Amino acid sequence: MFIDSGTVAADFIWNGLLLPIVSERVIRILKQNNIEKFSTYDIRITHKNKEIPGYKGLVILGRGGSTDPKSYIDGKIPGTDIQKIKGIFPTKWDGTDLFTLDDMYLMALATDRVKTIFKKEKVTNCKFKSAEEFRLGY
Repeated sequence: MFIDSGTVAADFIWNGLLLPIVSERVIRILKQNNIEKFSTYDIRITHKNKEIPGYKGLVILGRGGSTDPKSYIDGKIPGTDIQKIKGIFPTKWDGTDLFTLDDMYLMALATDRVKTIFKKEKVTNCKFKSAEEFRLGY
C-alpha cells in the first residue's frame, strides 16, 4: 500500500482502495474498549521510498444486512448502476459497534459508542457522519 495523499501519518490512513488502515494505537483502543468483530492483517506502507511502521489493515466483520429499500430514492446515478440513496438504514444489524452493509461493504459504520471513544482518545484522520444525513448520488 502507498499513501494516496497527506504528509503526516495519522491513526487512520485512507487510500484509493477504500481499505481502512489503522495505527496499532487504534487496535489497542478497540480491544481495551471491548469493540468486537474486527480482524487485522499485516501490511507494508511506504511513503517516498521510506517504510512507515506501526500500521495494520482493518477488516470489519460486523454486519448490518442490506440498506432498507425505503431509503432508496427513485432512479440510478447517471452512468452507473448505483441507486441514489438518502440515509443508511441497516435491516439486519448484528448489534456490533463496527459493521458494514451487504450492499455497501466498503463503507465502515460505527455506533455512537465508537464515536465517543475515538473522540475521547483523540483518534486522528477519522470523521463521523450520521447515518440519517448520509447522501449518495446528489
